[in-house]
Amino acid sequence: MLGLRSTQYGLAVLATTGAFLLRLGLDPVLGDRSPFLLFTLPILVTALSAGTRPALVAAVLGGLSGTYAFVPPNPSLRLVTPGDWLEVALFSITAALIIRVVNRRAALRAQHNQAVEELRTSEAIKAAILRGALDGIVTTTEDGRILAANPAFCRAFGFRAEDAVGRRLTDLLVVPAPSLLPGTSPERVVAALPGIRPDHRVEGEALRSDRSRFPAEIAMTFTRHQTHNQLTWFIRDVTERKAFEDALRRTTRQLTVVLENASESIFLLDEQGCCVYMNPSAESLTGFTLAEASGRSLHALIHHIGPDGSPCPEADCAIACASRGQTKRSGQEVLIRRNGDFVPVSYIASPIRDSSHAVIGAVIEIRDVTEERRRDALLDENRRQLLRQQQALETLHRLGITIAAELHPDRLVQTVVDAGVTLSGAQVGAFFYNATNDTGDHYVLYALAGAERSAFDRFGLPRATPLFGPTFRGDGVIRSSDILQDPRYGKNAPHAGMPEGHIPVRSYLSVPVASRDGNVIGALFFGHAEPDIFDEAAERAVIGLAAHAAIGLDNARLFEAVEKAKQTLEEKVRTRTQALEEINAELDAFSYTVSHDLRAPLRAVQTLASILLDDFGERLGETGRQYAERIVGAAQRMDDLVQGLLQYSRLARTDIQLQPISLRFVMEKVRQTLERNEELDDAVLDLSENLHTVYANPTILQQVLHNLVTNAIKYRHEERPARVKAWSELRNDRVVRIWIEDNGIGVAPDQLDKIFDVFYRAPGTMSRPGTGIGLAVVKKGTERMDGRCGVESRDGEGSRFWIELPTPN
Repeated sequence: MLGLRSTQYGLAVLATTGAFLLRLGLDPVLGDRSPFLLFTLPILVTALSAGTRPALVAAVLGGLSGTYAFVPPNPSLRLVTPGDWLEVALFSITAALIIRVVNRRAALRAQHNQAVEELRTSEAIKAAILRGALDGIVTTTEDGRILAANPAFCRAFGFRAEDAVGRRLTDLLVVPAPSLLPGTSPERVVAALPGIRPDHRVEGEALRSDRSRFPAEIAMTFTRHQTHNQLTWFIRDVTERKAFEDALRRTTRQLTVVLENASESIFLLDEQGCCVYMNPSAESLTGFTLAEASGRSLHALIHHIGPDGSPCPEADCAIACASRGQTKRSGQEVLIRRNGDFVPVSYIASPIRDSSHAVIGAVIEIRDVTEERRRDALLDENRRQLLRQQQALETLHRLGITIAAELHPDRLVQTVVDAGVTLSGAQVGAFFYNATNDTGDHYVLYALAGAERSAFDRFGLPRATPLFGPTFRGDGVIRSSDILQDPRYGKNAPHAGMPEGHIPVRSYLSVPVASRDGNVIGALFFGHAEPDIFDEAAERAVIGLAAHAAIGLDNARLFEAVEKAKQTLEEKVRTRTQALEEINAELDAFSYTVSHDLRAPLRAVQTLASILLDDFGERLGETGRQYAERIVGAAQRMDDLVQGLLQYSRLARTDIQLQPISLRFVMEKVRQTLERNEELDDAVLDLSENLHTVYANPTILQQVLHNLVTNAIKYRHEERPARVKAWSELRNDRVVRIWIEDNGIGVAPDQLDKIFDVFYRAPGTMSRPGTGIGLAVVKKGTERMDGRCGVESRDGEGSRFWIELPTPN
């Protein structure tokens, strides 16, 4: 800034110096009379170039230079003429005018620059407003041709800005001519769109570039110029608003339908608690119409007085409190109708708040609970009856358990009669067997409750009278609220009713007790001195009790019969047991005979035949040796058969003990036995690592597994080496299945269910050694250990025998 000012003031000095030099150069020509106003040139140049202050400096310097030039150095000024002073005065005036004019010009230039800047700012703001406006804004000529359009207009109508310019806006708007917009406009556009007038909004439709329509709100304003007028249009897409208004109308219609058809009474109150709206149900409940109740206090209409005639203060009214800003309330009240009738209701009073949470009214929902209270009362009564029935059922259930467990008839029927008195509310109860006395005309009293047996001693027992007879015949239940009024009462001569001194009975209930075969065992009788004691629930309870009694008596009779049968059966069992013991003794003797007396001759025959072959074989000849060899083989087979029969017999009769035992331990013992007896030959016995522990008898299990392995080796296939695999698997946490698999000749499908039978040998195996007892021993031994066995096989492809035994668990 300081350098700029130095340059401006230097300009003033330089311009003044130039004018002074010019003055000196003109003096010879003008005769030392150059014009004094020559020094106004530096002032004008400096003012135009540097501003007011440098021009003042130039004026001062010019004045000094001019005075020096026009007034030569002379101690006395008397030689200066008046013309000289006139030029100095003119110079001063001219300098002042120049400075003033230049200063004014600078001020005007500054104002112009400020106006230009403000115009630019205004245009920028206008452009920003147009770009950001949500409404479409478009400027047109008077005849409706578009001059400019903002982005919102282009988006709404589907045009680019350059495509929109030049189009007629009137071709894109469809505006009806509403009768509520009077007045006309001189402009041609207004004439084309009669519904529009300046500064007034109307609704119509607009056409997009694809000719689709959308609802629009349209406004227009004039901008007047000296040479022409412009129109500015504001177009808003109101599709969403229209949809919202349509939804609001639908909701309003739906709400109106709901309110008009609601079964509950609905009131709308203002902040003073006065009725603003009430639906038809509310009119029906109160007896007032909406016109009559509108503007009146709802409390004063229907809640100003209680059923007892006492006033109900509005301050205590929960319904009125909702309009005063209190919280939502619900409960029950008693309201008064227009005709003075009181009606019990339930209510919900909810205050209505505006956006600032200020209470502006309340909604009251009221429901007539008269019928509901009647139903509740009936429900309570039914609930009490159900409770009594439940208690009765629980009592019957407990009695049923007790009766079912009681096998003594005397105690059983006494329990039944005591329970019947409790369940029915009777004062006295009795059970009579359906069995007559020695004379055949009186029923036998068996149990009594509520009175001493002596009270009946001096009265006769009941007979088959019109009152008692149907019960003992099983015709049905007799229940009388007052037996004295029953037409069947008093028909038994000579008493013609209850004899004098008899326990008084008015309420009467009798139920037959019938067994499952339909025969009437007896009857239950209950009585009370007051009438109307026994109701339907008491009757049902006693009927249920009679059913339990019938079951109990049947059970008691069955128990008695079972006891007799038991005694007979025990006697038969003792006789059979003795016979079996004798048979077992004979079998033991027979087994001893077979094992010793029968096997001894066989051993002798076998031994002698072997000696005959060894010592006299050459003398016997070929035929003799064959006969001797056949004798030895037959004796050996007979001995094997006897041993097998002994094994099978011992398995069936011997007591065994089961214990946890390792399958690997047993299978190793089987391998050792086979190797010791040279039964393996070239066969391979493959034991899996997966061998479990089972719950079995060690000796029998070893025999069973030995028989299965030797059976697999015995029936090997001739074309392949024998191979036997053994493994086990858990079927579940209680059963282990043991598998013995071979690659032998297999078993035909039709033979699978026969090979475990005693002495059975499959066709085609008679040439192989065996007695047909080995697999029978397997089956019997497995069953004795609480297991089972089976086989899976294909003829010619080998077999998989399995046995299942319990786990130690």
